[in-house]
Amino acid sequence: MAKKIFKRILKHFRRRNIDNNFADIEAIDYTKADEIIRNCVGTGAPKEIKKIAFLVLSFPSLKRFENIFKHLPNHLFDIVYNCNDADQIKAFAAYNRYTCRSLCSVLSKNETYSIAVSNLMWFAWHIYKFLPNVIAKTHIRIIYSGGFSVEVLSRNHNYIYDKILCYGPYQKKILESRTDAEIVSVGNPALDYYFWETFDSSSIKNRILKDKKTIAWLLTLSDASSLKEFLPIMEILNTRYNVFVNPHPLTSKEDLDLLGNSKLKNQIVSDSNLALLKEADFIICDYGGASFRALYLDKNIMLFNPTNAEKCSFLDNDSPEFFLRTKIKSFDSTQAREIAETLENENYWKEQKEIRKQLSAEFFVDERGTSSYKIAKILKHDLKNNTETAVE
Repeated sequence: MAKKIFKRILKHFRRRNIDNNFADIEAIDYTKADEIIRNCVGTGAPKEIKKIAFLVLSFPSLKRFENIFKHLPNHLFDIVYNCNDADQIKAFAAYNRYTCRSLCSVLSKNETYSIAVSNLMWFAWHIYKFLPNVIAKTHIRIIYSGGFSVEVLSRNHNYIYDKILCYGPYQKKILESRTDAEIVSVGNPALDYYFWETFDSSSIKNRILKDKKTIAWLLTLSDASSLKEFLPIMEILNTRYNVFVNPHPLTSKEDLDLLGNSKLKNQIVSDSNLALLKEADFIICDYGGASFRALYLDKNIMLFNPTNAEKCSFLDNDSPEFFLRTKIKSFDSTQAREIAETLENENYWKEQKEIRKQLSAEFFVDERGTSSYKIAKILKHDLKNNTETAVE
């Protein structure tokens, strides 16, 4: 069914000669695209499911919703997936007694949800631009990351949303200039667990040598990763610090093999990095969302500048990582001595605490520990309004 749908869609776009550079993206006839999909899945008006659909691109994207699920009754939402991580997602849903469905099952039954919530683009550009319009009546986006450019990360698909929930003032200002959607600042729901009393960091705490301070090295993916270039420096620092490395969930097998054969092979943290963030004295990042997670949690931050970052397709002139580098020291791989000296400079870290406070106010609203509750409240309110409107 999915292949049939996508073949029809692709045929439509090829006839219009729409290319991959988004130059003609606004010329797409979305009404026609909607009709194409409906022709594939059946005729007649779609049946509305008066629930919230959380659209999941991958298991990591699902985990960003996890804290929100805790504040919603199970009967109010479904998890809808379309990815290679289906087995993980279904296992997670079964364990927590959540309803889980494939995208194909939704389309084949000609159903539509009252609200669809997503955090990342689902498909290649020619599909994600309009397919959510078929899945639900109202569309809400929860920003996935603090890093990379909001425009590059989301491309031009922000226009389909009725509401976008972002981290704070910085993202809100950018998004308001690029979409007519309602923009609401809610903080970072994925980090709420860090502030809850039930949070347990013993998985890392038990691995730390008490006579050394701890460094968490959080890696991003692609050309923006500092792994290959800075690994020799981190191996040296490991003699003086507890160095733990947290690869990006989408890190290539080649890079994982490199880590597995390094002096840090016994200090790889592959699962959630919250426990590592809790116990670390210093957070070292390159690009992506890691530095903003550290900022949100008020941790000492150091930034690495991998040479190939300029080739990374996720970065552009608007990427907030570049602004962050005007306030927080960043280092090239030729500055091993400066890196070591800065880590030991207590006065520098005292000064940085005040700078982090200012940066945090610029990037985030203070919903630490309560962001997911706030989002759940918004979703329940919108679902109630949608349902009442449908009845009227």
